Amino acid sequence: MRDNLCDERELEDELKISINELINENNKDISEIKNDILNGVNRYTISNFEIIDNMYATNTIKFIDKMRSMYSRGDELKDFQEVWNNAVDALGNLRKNTIGYLNLLWLVGMGILLEVPKEDMRKVEKCIKRQSTKDFVLQFLLNSYLDCEDEIELCFEKENPYKKVVEIINLSFEDKKKASDRLTKYMNSEWFKGHYDYEWKNAHKEPGYLGFWSFETAAIVKIFGLDDGKLKENNHYPYEFAHYKNEIKFNITKLNIKQEKEEEEQKQYIESNHELEKIIPNKFREKVNSIIEDYNMLEDKEFWKKYELQDIWFEFSEYEQENADKNLLGFIIVNELINYECILQLDYKEDLEDYIDNLKSFWKEEPVKLIRFDLKNDQNYYMYIPKKVNMNNLYEVKILNI
Repeated sequence: MRDNLCDERELEDELKISINELINENNKDISEIKNDILNGVNRYTISNFEIIDNMYATNTIKFIDKMRSMYSRGDELKDFQEVWNNAVDALGNLRKNTIGYLNLLWLVGMGILLEVPKEDMRKVEKCIKRQSTKDFVLQFLLNSYLDCEDEIELCFEKENPYKKVVEIINLSFEDKKKASDRLTKYMNSEWFKGHYDYEWKNAHKEPGYLGFWSFETAAIVKIFGLDDGKLKENNHYPYEFAHYKNEIKFNITKLNIKQEKEEEEQKQYIESNHELEKIIPNKFREKVNSIIEDYNMLEDKEFWKKYELQDIWFEFSEYEQENADKNLLGFIIVNELINYECILQLDYKEDLEDYIDNLKSFWKEEPVKLIRFDLKNDQNYYMYIPKKVNMNNLYEVKILNI
């Protein structure tokens, strides 16, 4: 076992039942549905093509899960190539579905570690482009492996922790020792923690835990020849995989980042309450303005439906009763801004320190401070506001300084 947090028996069951058997069942169903298409038969409420697409997406993810499981279990690395090929074949059959950013990242990372034929990696690149996935780390890995010098946009599917990878890459061109030190810090204290918002923190305590491995980081080590000796015992760094093959030589001489001119943001206003402009970033003022207008103008039921408040008040009658005094506007604004990563919501049991890197400041260069909204429930709601601002309330919601 490479991951001692995995339960060996549970891992065997996952591989046998949840992965291998499901893949085989899906392949059988795909063949049957393809025959249905030829015969003009549709046995389901959704189209045959959509069902097949769903099954190919599931199979792709399951093949990637299989490789994660195999690595955690301690399988020989020579057995990974066939599974990687199967994952790429399934991915290539997708038309509309996607498999998620991390799965793409792991697939590309493992492909580099396996030193797969470049034409096979180009199949993956084609699928990524078709899905319109734009991400710096993914594109850097692909460009490095496929000898492409195209400019890379400095954008991220998941900023935390992957924006930190830029530091490692930049240092790798300047000072390998400093790059290796930054790599060690990244893997020891930032990579895994950067996925707590994906509920990884206690995932090893749940059934079906497969292990989490930063294959993409090992690929970066391979590309630059960094010293990863201090990560040999790291529970999320695939050290053996990083040193599996060494036939391909990389010749990366510079990082070609696309420089984009920052467009001047048009200033927005909250016409119904200009005071809120002190704490609501410009980017979200139009949204907040609409919420305020709708709250004051729409009938309760129409507002409840438009803002999908059934996630908070399951029945309209519950919302209607609680909103009888029209005193929920601050509560609703806070909950809406969570969806835009402007506010970080945590359960009272969760430590702010574990998640603070996921909270963005939208105030550019302006000094900020952290505040908490008190919604009188068992959740905590955090946001950055300008340091110079002092406000006690967002409508009925109290604002507390941290």
